[in-house]
Amino acid sequence: MNTTNQDKPEATHSVAVKPTKSKGDKFFDRVVYGGIAGIGTFVATVPLTDWLKNGSGKGFYNGITRIVRDASKKISTHGISEKTAEKVAMTTALMMGGNVMLVPVGIAEHNKVPLVNGLNVMMGDKTPPELIEEAPKMTWASLIQARLSAWLMVWASLVGVSKVFPKSFDTFENEFGAVTCKTLNKPTHRLMADAQGVMQQAETKTYRYGKIAALDVFATAAAATLLYVAGHAFARKREEKIEQRAGAHGAKNSAQFDEAADIVTVSHDAPATTLEGVRSLEGRTQQLSPAASVQV
Repeated sequence: MNTTNQDKPEATHSVAVKPTKSKGDKFFDRVVYGGIAGIGTFVATVPLTDWLKNGSGKGFYNGITRIVRDASKKISTHGISEKTAEKVAMTTALMMGGNVMLVPVGIAEHNKVPLVNGLNVMMGDKTPPELIEEAPKMTWASLIQARLSAWLMVWASLVGVSKVFPKSFDTFENEFGAVTCKTLNKPTHRLMADAQGVMQQAETKTYRYGKIAALDVFATAAAATLLYVAGHAFARKREEKIEQRAGAHGAKNSAQFDEAADIVTVSHDAPATTLEGVRSLEGRTQQLSPAASVQV
């Protein structure tokens, strides 16, 4: 028996197509995470870190090193080394610029929907506003979680690289500082009086800025990337938990409604006008009150 094409069932395949970002969404990410969280953080971090390490905030910087060192001695006999403890203070100082920039990033994320919709209109993008609304919403909690993750990654990177390449790491910082001074035609050192008034060679601010910038290039790049990736991941996870709780709550309410409906049905259909009728339905009448189930 011959079969035609009409007799054969057609195979249908549904392929999930991942929606592409709108022009406004891409522009928003470039400005917020490439500009504010990236360039803005780098510019703010260098002077803030120098102020904490070498300026008036030095007490805070040294205090972190001392606290970490003392705390590690309580955990183990020797604790961690002074250099490793100092990396905690350095990482904290390097993260300060990003912490400051977290405020404008959070404000931008809070107003992302109208901003992106406005950008789409300006750029001629026809993406429906509903798709922008459906995207995971970054919250202050997800941003802070991402910053903590970035701190751990930057600290682990500084410790790991300094242990594997101890001399090369210090040389890289010094050479970056020297190149910065050479580019700006500034000296690397000059005679300055110390606390006791003794004149000695000290690093210039330009040289210190260059050394900090050497670390900040990698720290900021890693932190800005992780802020975007981890922040959205935490936001998505948070929304999934909310949806799961809402689904479980709805299922519980539905079960309670069905149970109540069953009880009402039994009381309506049960032949409860005689004691014999009650005995014949003794399994179901246990759910009813005596006044409703037994009528003599």
